Amino acid sequence: MDFLRHVRAYILFILGCHILSDTSGSEIHLQYLTIMEDLVVFSTYSLGGAILAHLYRELGVATRPSRANIVGCIHLLQIWAWEHLHVGRPLLRVPFPVELHGLSVGFKRNEDRLRELPVEIIISYRDELDSLLDSQVI
Repeated sequence: MDFLRHVRAYILFILGCHILSDTSGSEIHLQYLTIMEDLVVFSTYSLGGAILAHLYRELGVATRPSRANIVGCIHLLQIWAWEHLHVGRPLLRVPFPVELHGLSVGFKRNEDRLRELPVEIIISYRDELDSLLDSQVI
């Protein structure tokens, strides 16, 4: 029973702080407590659509002048941007033979020894994003 409580607490932590986060960064909506009563049933749920819908809604809210930050699964947004935009994408530097074919974009670019992070400042990123043409988006 204690193990299942720890599992529920960890899942709530991941949901509330990383996947379906809000601006507090440490609170989670009470609706998630009821769906986690039975972990067997919870394991059959597909959260992908909810995660993407939450991120999409938050992207819209983040464009408001009164909003200073963005919430949601920002890791998904970053991996999507690495896949589709050249702005801010880490360059792969492979100094030794490594098989990268078939790996996800996030996994490929996560290895420290395989990437070189751009060191530009935020103003240059904004300028590059503003000057992107349709043909430059993959």
